[in-house]
Amino acid sequence: MIVPVTRRVIKSQKVNLTRLVSDKETAKVSVGEAVSPEDVIGVAEIPSGRRLVKLASLLGVHGRREVEKHLVKPLGARVFEGEILARRKSFFGLKTNVFRSPIDGVISEVDGFGSLVIDFLPCQNRLVAGVGGKVLEVSGKGVVIETVVSKIKTKVGVGKEREGSIKIVAEPNEFLLPTKLDVSCRDKIIVGGASVGKETLEKALTIGVRGLVVGGINVRDFSKLGELDSGMTVLITEGFGIRPMAEDVYLELKKHHDGFGIINGSQRELIIPLSKEDKETNSEVPGGNWQELDLGLKVYLSGEAHGHVGILEKIEQNGQYGFNVPEALVRIDQSETLRVPACNLEIIRGE
Repeated sequence: MIVPVTRRVIKSQKVNLTRLVSDKETAKVSVGEAVSPEDVIGVAEIPSGRRLVKLASLLGVHGRREVEKHLVKPLGARVFEGEILARRKSFFGLKTNVFRSPIDGVISEVDGFGSLVIDFLPCQNRLVAGVGGKVLEVSGKGVVIETVVSKIKTKVGVGKEREGSIKIVAEPNEFLLPTKLDVSCRDKIIVGGASVGKETLEKALTIGVRGLVVGGINVRDFSKLGELDSGMTVLITEGFGIRPMAEDVYLELKKHHDGFGIINGSQRELIIPLSKEDKETNSEVPGGNWQELDLGLKVYLSGEAHGHVGILEKIEQNGQYGFNVPEALVRIDQSETLRVPACNLEIIRGE
């Protein structure tokens, strides 16, 4: 029987990577330009908040109109800390009340109570390319860069696209315990372990981990992550349950420890940009994208057994499913064998 083939580790492949997807960002590169990972390709102005000052009370007046009469700077003007914003003379000009700006910002408005609103100056957020390559397209949707990457394809994932440096914290057959995580994991993509539990997931979110790549997970814990983004992207390389991370996957990730990565739960993949010296290799799956089932192959189960990975031990032509559908016996671990329709299998290959 012929079934699909999945290649889980691609060590070098040319791809068109889209960056700069925020509507607030302005592209700083042009088509045909060569970029390096550290080059700034977009800049966004991000609001930093505002400051409310009870100016009417400070000047000894009432209402918006009275406050506006005494403003030295007009609404919309940029001001600097210590600069005079308002001045009022009293006692026949013998006394002068002066108000100076407490911050650098922009005078936004005076509300009905006579309070002055000053917006903080916006912060400038710079987006770096993260990859080296050639700019193919610049549009409102993003900057498309042709580059060479390593790619890890997983079986289960949740969360939006995020990026960060890759940090290995556990061996492939270890439990990813909360003690493996500390403040050094903040903004990182954490890798390692055969299983991750609820306590570790909660600690990772608290610390500010951007992504987790683990061999296995309890199906209930995974379902609790929900369809909505929780603030962290999770990829499961092997499936549900306690599943030691495959050696080919772990070794490839270990090779890029401290390197830059882009993790995407909806695409169920981790992309690792490579250096300029790396060249594209043949990215085709040996034998094509479909292959005949054979005993001893590593397979992924879909259908009711979705999320499990095992070794194909036997194929029976006349199974319990009828309609001439072959039946497969798949060894999940030392103590468990599943009987499933052979059409629900997918062959897993390494690099």
